[in-house]
Amino acid sequence: MRPGRALSLLLLLGANACSGPSSGAPASPSSAASGSSPATPTAQAGVSPSGQPSSSPVTQLPNFACSDQSGGSTAARASVTDVRVSANTGFDRFVVQFKGGVPAYSVRRQGNASFVLSPKGEQVTLAGAAGVQVALLQTTGAGSYAGSTDFKPNYSVLKEARQLEDFEAVVQWGLGLAKAACLRAFSLSQPDRLVIDLSTA
Repeated sequence: MRPGRALSLLLLLGANACSGPSSGAPASPSSAASGSSPATPTAQAGVSPSGQPSSSPVTQLPNFACSDQSGGSTAARASVTDVRVSANTGFDRFVVQFKGGVPAYSVRRQGNASFVLSPKGEQVTLAGAAGVQVALLQTTGAGSYAGSTDFKPNYSVLKEARQLEDFEAVVQWGLGLAKAACLRAFSLSQPDRLVIDLSTA
């Protein structure tokens, strides 16, 4: 990755950790108004928040917040192994699974569903009226992920999820939403994954 680009993305991650709600975003329905990454949840009856069996159950999920979020490890050098979406009671879910740990990530809300494809710079508009941009640093799916790069589930909130970039150790996804939505972003292990839940309330 070019040094200048890496520095810009790291500064962006730092800024997101301190930022409040995006301009024009609805107020948070919960007490978790912080833009920092929520703590990783712990166990519940053998089923992980991804809906798959887990060796350690989850007791509590983070609260939804109407703000940008970030987290992960800047030391991780990750490979994407799976991407999936699902509809659940109260939220739609987007999951990226990794080998090598959950990398540094930022989850940024925006008031439209327009994104830029990298490295070509082409503009693309996803299904929906609002969006979320997910950036993963020191990450690639090349050689490790052969699944879909454009999901169109047409759920209550999540209308489309499309890969925007896999270039110079940066992977980005754009989420097209039916409306601006509060969210929670958190990481889980065994397997390592980033989970983003979009409130349907």
